[in-house]
Amino acid sequence: MPVKFYPSKPIDLLEKFIVHDDGTPLYGEIEVYRKLFTDLDQSSVDWHIWHDLKLPKHSDIFNEYHKTSAQLDFLILCKYGVLILEVKGGYVSLKENTFYYGKNFEKKMSQDPFRQVEGYKYTLKDKILNNLSTCFFWHAVVLPHVDYPFESRIFDENLLWSKFKSSDYNNSFENFIESVFTYSKEQHRRYHRTYPNLGQSEMDSVRKILSPILHDSSKYDSINTLEWLQVNNLEILE
Repeated sequence: MPVKFYPSKPIDLLEKFIVHDDGTPLYGEIEVYRKLFTDLDQSSVDWHIWHDLKLPKHSDIFNEYHKTSAQLDFLILCKYGVLILEVKGGYVSLKENTFYYGKNFEKKMSQDPFRQVEGYKYTLKDKILNNLSTCFFWHAVVLPHVDYPFESRIFDENLLWSKFKSSDYNNSFENFIESVFTYSKEQHRRYHRTYPNLGQSEMDSVRKILSPILHDSSKYDSINTLEWLQVNNLEILE
């Protein structure tokens, strides 16, 4: 399949799997999960997506909220690099450089989503995948239910997906993701920093780090060789 999720969840039962601590559905992340599945399923590009990825560390430098760990809503791996998405469901408003839930500043957010996801990017780059020097890391914010203009000079609108802005990308998440990579790499290119596409071996390295296979690889060493081969006579074995 062009798109693979880690872990994979039944697409028709997401309301039972993606929930708040009290068991109520996280509709923002559910909508993004389904749209990623739908929009990327027929893509010519291979996509690997981690949902609700918890990291045991946080960047020491880009950590203004003093977190000891990180929780990524979505991490997307493809040939263009690694992209982290921070999702804020429901209506969102902004006043005096502070983000709020609701259209009219009903509930203050504990974190600026753009700064939050940027910190996660550096955590991933510096603490988890720090052996991938040529991999391009970037970030974006998703406001799936914001159906009104949400514009400001304090954040980069090229890194924002909202219901209102979706028409700019023909309502395609694939177009948005590719646009983010193209735009961001071009920003770096202006300062003579270039990032090639990832090869298969590099993508495999990322997958093995983020979704390791752990088991007792020495279990066969503890078994008597003759017993394992079902050979009763050493001379026959020789």
